[in-house]
Amino acid sequence: MYDIETASVQELVQWNEQGLIIRRQVPEYQVWCDMKHRCSNSNYNGWHNYGGRGIRVCTEWQRDFWAWLRYMGRRPPNWSTTASVAQHSIDRIDNNGNYEPGNVRWATIDVQTGNQIHWTGEDHGLAKLTWEKVREIRSLHGVVGITTIALDYELSESSIWKIMHNEAWVDPNYNPLDVDPIFVRGEAHGKALVSVQEVIEILKLIEEDRYSSPQIGALYNLSKSAVDNIKYGHAWSWLKPTEAQLAAAVPRRPKPMMFGESGIRRV
Repeated sequence: MYDIETASVQELVQWNEQGLIIRRQVPEYQVWCDMKHRCSNSNYNGWHNYGGRGIRVCTEWQRDFWAWLRYMGRRPPNWSTTASVAQHSIDRIDNNGNYEPGNVRWATIDVQTGNQIHWTGEDHGLAKLTWEKVREIRSLHGVVGITTIALDYELSESSIWKIMHNEAWVDPNYNPLDVDPIFVRGEAHGKALVSVQEVIEILKLIEEDRYSSPQIGALYNLSKSAVDNIKYGHAWSWLKPTEAQLAAAVPRRPKPMMFGESGIRRV
């Protein structure tokens, strides 16, 4: 009866006042919650880019979802060309400014992070990164999966891919194929969840094909996607253990009954 997806802000406000809907039903409500969390919750992923550096939500919007929605308007619908989909999200025009009237808008990822034609580095007025952060991201190439990096830096996976492949924040001295000795890789990197030796052990388990990715993850406190990233070369791709290293590796093994009677995955 009430088409929340296509309703105007005014209609939504009226329906709420009449007790016909609650704010949690409105799609933009989660955007509002995320905006507040990233500025007030130190446990929020990416806190260091928001509340950790003093970014705040104005008092009125902090308290009143409807006041925020009246200003923002409805989130523009997705548009797609071929296989790509651009999703509008909330954007601060001044990256050093707060979430407040005059400094926020709905914008696509391309507008927020720039593209390879217009992206000219941190001197660009709309830049969301600095060269220091770009170098951090590039140092993670082959160590951490793109999805994890994208979440950490509040960017899309496609933006991370462009940075890593020198299609954004173009640096003539950077070659993504080079193994630059100044890059900190492996367990010495602060983002690493496992050591070099543990990755070798995981690779041995993968080679044995006795356990599934979730089972291997349980042994090393990793997610299934983290194990799959190692398995398919999306993380730790630079590590090429020798046959001797694999033979000498002693992987963790499940305790009896951990994965069923045999301890072997069930297909």
